[in-house]
Amino acid sequence: MSERLENPELPPGAIVETFEDGSARRNDGVMLTPASKNPWYVLATVAGEQEGTSPSDIDDDLHAKNRRFWNGWMCQGMDDALRASLSKTLSVPKTDLAPLSATQISKVEERFSIAFPEANLEDVLPKPSTPLRFDRVYASAPLILSGFCIPVSSSFHQASISSIADFSGSCFMEHSLFCEVNAKLVFFQASQFLKNVDFTETHFHGGVIFRQTQFVGGSTFARTKLQFSLFDYSQFGAPVDFDGAIFESNASFTDAVFKASASFNGTKFRNNAPNFSGSKINGEMIFTEDVDLWPTVTKSNASAGKRAYTRLRQVAAEIYDPDLEHFFLRQEMRCKEALAGRFETGLFVLYRKFADSGISVMRPAAVLAGLWALGAAMFWGYFLAPMGHDVPERVAASPGWSGIGLSFANVFAFLGLSRAFFAEVLVGLPISLKYFAGLQTVFGAVFFFLLALGLRNRFRLK
Repeated sequence: MSERLENPELPPGAIVETFEDGSARRNDGVMLTPASKNPWYVLATVAGEQEGTSPSDIDDDLHAKNRRFWNGWMCQGMDDALRASLSKTLSVPKTDLAPLSATQISKVEERFSIAFPEANLEDVLPKPSTPLRFDRVYASAPLILSGFCIPVSSSFHQASISSIADFSGSCFMEHSLFCEVNAKLVFFQASQFLKNVDFTETHFHGGVIFRQTQFVGGSTFARTKLQFSLFDYSQFGAPVDFDGAIFESNASFTDAVFKASASFNGTKFRNNAPNFSGSKINGEMIFTEDVDLWPTVTKSNASAGKRAYTRLRQVAAEIYDPDLEHFFLRQEMRCKEALAGRFETGLFVLYRKFADSGISVMRPAAVLAGLWALGAAMFWGYFLAPMGHDVPERVAASPGWSGIGLSFANVFAFLGLSRAFFAEVLVGLPISLKYFAGLQTVFGAVFFFLLALGLRNRFRLK
């Protein structure tokens, strides 16, 4: 794909110019041929082309006729047992897959004669065993392939569909390629991919529905851009790759089943955390622990985000990834912070700032070191000039070490060093230093707890 874009503000696959013959030019300079000159599109529209721009505009009767021509043509040569099995898979009548009659075949030939008046029919009529090629095609009308049997490998590489596309209930029996497709609203509901399918760098700028879709083979969505996406109740029977993908809006995997690994490495969820409620995980799940790849928590998305991160934390626990589990816990805490009242919000902020929500070792250790150093300096100065108070001779003899020791004893008061070595010194301190020593004891206990919590979470000392 060319890196030089005519309009840098648009994606590479965006259409920047259309022509009278139905062709178009993409933003990256790739020229697209009109769908009306693609044999497979002609076969899919033997009864006529659809009109409109939304699902409600689709003529169901017209589609049923087109589906009959397509399935009858593509399934010729199949035995009755396979046709019966496919009719259940496609949820269409068995008669939909029966061989075309002579009258129907003549209508197919007539449609191709009109579409390709100067071509030999033998050269343009698709053969059921020939791979489907829809590469670099521009479709301005709705592309409706719902309930279609596609028994051959198919490629839609760099195709552009400016209206809706519907592949719902279709069965892709061989490998499928949808790389660099630019599409508006696309439906794959209840469709089946029996072999590998590749959606690398595809841009679904109007949304895509994969509800109840069966991915029997491996599936790839690397660097794909999805505006709105539903994978609810879908099944992934082989590894699925979402590496580098961008989910602009909702990403729902409710009740989805992952029978193999799923990789979301480098995947960006821009506005909403993905919903894995009720999903079943039977393989490795990979997510990137980079907060910049996850949506900024706001009051508007915090409630849904909290539920999403709670489930993701459970997923991380299921796959025994404690680091990932704690990352989602921290994200969940951010959502709770956005939903909390003023006082609770302050506590959440302090917990996040000073302990990174319980995972940091360096932050509480740095505070403890600071308390110790500050106290050591203050006590050292006092022991050098005790302001009219007497200090024990051993303290006056080494004020520096005494200040360091007393400060350490205060910060780590639970060790009992203050009572053992500095009881008489503490009694003689001025009231201001006594208060400071008390604060050291209180904050020392708090930050030592946070330090221990961070060590436990960091090294899984449970």
